[in-house]
Amino acid sequence: MPQELFDIGVAGYLQELRSLVRIIAADSFAELLPLFSNYREFLQSNLQQQFAPDLLAALVNEDNTIYLDCLPAIGERLFSCANLAAACETFNGWTIPAGRLTVENCGEVLRDNILVSGVTEQRLGEIMGIRLNRSDAVRVAQIIKLLGLLSPDASKYDQLALGASMARRDREGFHCIPGIGPEHPGAEFSRAANLNFAVQSCEPNSLAIIDNDKNLQQDFERINRTEGSSIQALNLDLYAGLDSLATAIEQGDGRRRNLVTMFRLEPRALPDITGFLDKLSRVVSPDASFLATVGSGDTEPEFVARQAVMDEFGEQLKARGLRPLRIILYDQKSQAKGRIKPAFGIAEYASFEILFCNLGAKAAQ
Repeated sequence: MPQELFDIGVAGYLQELRSLVRIIAADSFAELLPLFSNYREFLQSNLQQQFAPDLLAALVNEDNTIYLDCLPAIGERLFSCANLAAACETFNGWTIPAGRLTVENCGEVLRDNILVSGVTEQRLGEIMGIRLNRSDAVRVAQIIKLLGLLSPDASKYDQLALGASMARRDREGFHCIPGIGPEHPGAEFSRAANLNFAVQSCEPNSLAIIDNDKNLQQDFERINRTEGSSIQALNLDLYAGLDSLATAIEQGDGRRRNLVTMFRLEPRALPDITGFLDKLSRVVSPDASFLATVGSGDTEPEFVARQAVMDEFGEQLKARGLRPLRIILYDQKSQAKGRIKPAFGIAEYASFEILFCNLGAKAAQ
């Protein structure tokens, strides 16, 4: 298992390096790179100068869905920006020779960084897995933020992370600020230079985690004991956890949540989506946003089950007078051929679809 984890990590890193080669070679890179010298300022003050407010309307079809395998050219720059942000998490702490990086030498660049790390393969496999998980969350978060659908200010969020394990995606990846800089102060800052990749950690105002994995019991006990009142971890199934939060709110001992995240959801955790949304409505604020993603599962039937859950979420939210946005992050032709291929990353860590919806008071209607 440790060797398998390491091999998957290597495959994931090679995929991200090759993606970075394509981003650097694109015409848009010269425009995107300066944004990462102060990414926080860009998101907070200059977003509309870079990505027009009507961009979303130009990307969705009549069902309010974006398909990456038939993306209009106008959207390519946005997804390149999101992928560049994800690279900052994947390669956090690395200096990458952008001007010399090619598809052919990605393996050499990865090998050099593995040797420099001085870490065992077992530990390195664990680290790469954590970073690739967070990197996917960065990508998802930036797609939504670049579309202007969520504030970039993490401190505004009282977050609820569902089925989140230790919430590495929800707490760490979703809110971090990506950055790229020159190798040293005063050095060249361009596609021909050596570039430093990094992320800055940011925390939501508060966070509640719900996950029923019993292997997390001790970790959750430690979180509740050491993290303070702003972080709460419930080792319960989703329905019982939502009931517990709702009871606390009704008793004046909890806060309503304005951001709900559910990365790579498991269909078996959601046997009753109507009941889930009813329970969720008891714990969210009038301005709440909901974001869910799915992975591929291990087999084609498992992937079909995940698609079915997203379909039902979409229908249930529409029935409540809401307008969910769906972003399809895989090649639909590959599914027809029996091998489902994500648009970004590798199957073990990638989000294959994003569902985003402003919930608010209508969630229970």
